[in-house]
Amino acid sequence: MEASLAFKPGSTELLPSYGGNRVELDRLHRELQGLAAKGEGLQHVRITGYAAPDGNTAKNEELALGRAVRFRRYLSQEAGIPEQKIVVDQCSEDWDGLKRLAQEAGKPYASQVASVLARTSDPDARRKALKALGGGKVWKDMEKSLFAGLRRMQLAVEYDSAVLMPGADGLAASTADVLSLVTAFNERPETLGCDELASLAGVYRPGTEQYREVYEVAAYRFPDCALAQLNAGAAAIENGDVEAARFFLDRVQDDSRSWINLGVLCLLEDNNEEAVNWFRKAMPVRPAKARKNMEWVKQLTN
Repeated sequence: MEASLAFKPGSTELLPSYGGNRVELDRLHRELQGLAAKGEGLQHVRITGYAAPDGNTAKNEELALGRAVRFRRYLSQEAGIPEQKIVVDQCSEDWDGLKRLAQEAGKPYASQVASVLARTSDPDARRKALKALGGGKVWKDMEKSLFAGLRRMQLAVEYDSAVLMPGADGLAASTADVLSLVTAFNERPETLGCDELASLAGVYRPGTEQYREVYEVAAYRFPDCALAQLNAGAAAIENGDVEAARFFLDRVQDDSRSWINLGVLCLLEDNNEEAVNWFRKAMPVRPAKARKNMEWVKQLTN
């Protein structure tokens, strides 16, 4: 399932009356109710926030995340979805969307925009080059006719028909708290404690760069916090960064919570024998996981 919602420039407020939001929200609500009526079980909801590329990149990404977080609250309150099941995916400026909209709208400068975006990935360089097209006329036209369509948010909802929808277990951080943490992280990350950084990371989907960044900041700022090192190491593994994973997990080798991931890390380093040693060591604390991983290594080597 997907839905696209629009936002006013510089705003994170979700307005049902703005653009085509009312139609989208009503459709989304009907489809969610239909799935629930069938007894289909919610696995998770992934929200992706987008911003138009005008202005400052850091501020734009903050806006995109703010919109996603507010929609997270809306889904929880209006659709009854536990916030623990709603994760925020990558939030960024929608350069790909700009290219697509220019082409779909048949803009005479569409190929020029595509060429600029292909030449560089740096946001500021892109803005400078696009603002120079047609003596500034192209940028002004995009502001007027295309940018509104980029201030949006999308979601993907996954259900499993074999299970029932779970209930909420525990209290999720409030939207205001999350937005406050986002602002603090972007402007003054040194003021955030380890628990606050962990709460912020929990909003993002594991595997995203933002999820990893928050955990790495926590690990560097709190080198004596074992949990921070464990989280940063796990996030690095999910991103395939073997070097970073080794750096963080080596700090907590004596912590039994690291042993499974140390085994996985050895597999990524093509050291199957050492991986099995770590999995054996983890048997007393996580026998099912350790046994499954050892069986997997055995299959790989046969």
